[in-house]
Amino acid sequence: MSTPYKFSQFSGVKIDGIASCVPGKMISNSDLENIFGEKDMRRFGKSTGILERRVVTEETALDLCITAARELEKNGSDFETIEAVIFVSQTPDYVLPASAIIAQDRLGIPRGVPAFDVGLGCSGYVYGMWLAASLISSGAVRSVLLLAGDTISKKTDSEDRSTRPIFGDAGTATIISASESSEFWSFAMGSDGAGFDSIIIPNSAARQRELTEYGLDKNLIDNKLYMDGQAVFNFTSAVIPELIKELMERVGWAPDDLGGLYLHQANKLILNTIGRKAGIAAEKIASNLDRFGNTSCASIPLALVTSPVENEPHKAVLCGFGVGLSWGALALEIGEFPKLMTESSAVI
Repeated sequence: MSTPYKFSQFSGVKIDGIASCVPGKMISNSDLENIFGEKDMRRFGKSTGILERRVVTEETALDLCITAARELEKNGSDFETIEAVIFVSQTPDYVLPASAIIAQDRLGIPRGVPAFDVGLGCSGYVYGMWLAASLISSGAVRSVLLLAGDTISKKTDSEDRSTRPIFGDAGTATIISASESSEFWSFAMGSDGAGFDSIIIPNSAARQRELTEYGLDKNLIDNKLYMDGQAVFNFTSAVIPELIKELMERVGWAPDDLGGLYLHQANKLILNTIGRKAGIAAEKIASNLDRFGNTSCASIPLALVTSPVENEPHKAVLCGFGVGLSWGALALEIGEFPKLMTESSAVI
């Protein structure tokens, strides 16, 4: 069955650099055995591919993204030339004001530059790239700083085995700018709000309801992340492989043409299922799950930095999927650009 999506293409855009920042604090599966049991955590590691994750102490997602952005600046990026700031996150510093505006000031980006937040998670990086490419292609701006990060560990119930062992924290910064290249960035974007409660933090903003109205146990902790793992897997396995195949067909790529598939790092089972159904060889699928777990909207740029399938320029598909429900895929030629990694200094 065909996957519903909105197709769009933009030319004259390029990536100037990507930097990632993870917290210094690491929690391994063995650290969680006293809560979830030794056998269960060993089984968890085998099935998900997650062996450890980084979690914040005092830092916020914005802090991690700003630290990542400063790595790009140290490497020679000129923030005086940035003409828009986009912050993608579901764990912003405040409900208001927008964190992107705070980032503009903290990074010394010129006053008057447009800055705004995008409240998306797993698909958020691709949506951010879509927005940046459309702004540049339209001529509205020539350079965008895209910040994407989350600190989902702050939103998990410490005793919920369906969320706490899965999620890690990270922040990233990507600079996208105008280019003379005629190569297209091809996007396939979509959403299905009927599945809004498959991944949800109930009563986290204006709408307040009893937990039982979400199909949750009334004794669960309010304002924490809850996920219907089976529903998410069913959605992912049905929608995402077809999305990738259709996008590649639309741009004229065969599976053998693809140099790398950079998926949202959900878990090993989902990555393997997508790859098998989409006909992509396992060695072409990037994964850093063993070191960082599921880092929400930061997972794709973090994979590009830490686990590039190829170091040479190559054809690649980036694909995010999950909370919303929402999905987005980007087919592009990945060229040479700085890929930087750092850790935040706050460790307790």
